[in-house]
Parts: sequence; C-alpha cells; structure tokens
Amino acid sequence: MTFDDLTTQLAKLTTGAEERDGVWHLTATPAKARALLETVRPAFDYPEDLTCVDDGEALRVLYRLYSLAERQVLHVHVPVPRVGGHLPTASDLWRGLEWHEREAFDLFGVVFDGHPDLRRILTWEGFQGHPLLKDFKVDNDDSSWHIPEQCDQEVVDLLEQA
Repeated sequence: MTFDDLTTQLAKLTTGAEERDGVWHLTATPAKARALLETVRPAFDYPEDLTCVDDGEALRVLYRLYSLAERQVLHVHVPVPRVGGHLPTASDLWRGLEWHEREAFDLFGVVFDGHPDLRRILTWEGFQGHPLLKDFKVDNDDSSWHIPEQCDQEVVDLLEQA
C-alpha cells in the first residue's frame, strides 16, 4: 500500500493528510475518528502509542500505529476541545491502548466513551484537575494534593523527601 492509495481510500474520513520523514499523518474529526481507526486496523496491527498534546486552543489526541507487514508508521491526529473532549475508545480495536487512554484521561481530561475501565492511572482518585494541561496551576493549599492516607508509608516518605 502506498500513501496515495491510503489517502484516496480514506478521503471521506480525513480532514488532512501528509507524509513527513517516512511517517504518514492523517487528521480526522472526533466524529469520524472511530470509523477511520476501524478502517486502518487491518493494515496497522500494532498500536505503538496513544498520547495527547495541549496545542493551547485545543487538545490533539495522537495515535501512533505500526504496520508489521509493511513496516510503516501511521500517525492519526484527532483534535478535541480542551474542556469536555470526548472520543470513542479504540481499546476494543487494539487492547494495548487501554492504559494509554487512561493516561490521556488522567493527565489531559479526554474522555474515551466505551472504555472498559476509565479511571485515573497516575494520579489518585480525588485529585483535582489534569496536570499536563498548559494552564494547570499547582496550588499547594489545595487539599487534593495531599497524599491519601491509604498509601503505603514508604511512598509517603519518598514523596516527602523529594
């Protein structure tokens, strides 16, 4: 498959396509993201990563997919609103994305509808906000920063030393 073949096949599902440094980039709206991912799933069988980027005005969810047969990398970019951003889960297409979606939810606030276990993964329940947003402010007086009592004393001691 060539990049031109792929972009022709997916023209109705994308808002942009570009090839840079051997990596294929496709952009889709949140409404068409699921259909695009389902379409590329047979060819791009290995999910290398899912991450999120705060572009200032909006967030951008980035799926980094790899074709084992073709040895080709595909990036799928999906812009979502900074507040209240929702995307359908892709964890049922690539099970390896379950933790990646939880991380994007925890650190950026993107909700993945249909995810089997969407809860915080790096911060604790009760933590206020999403720490990788550019406008996130650390407020040391905010009680959600206090380590919950159920944490092991070892972890508390390590954090106090940091």
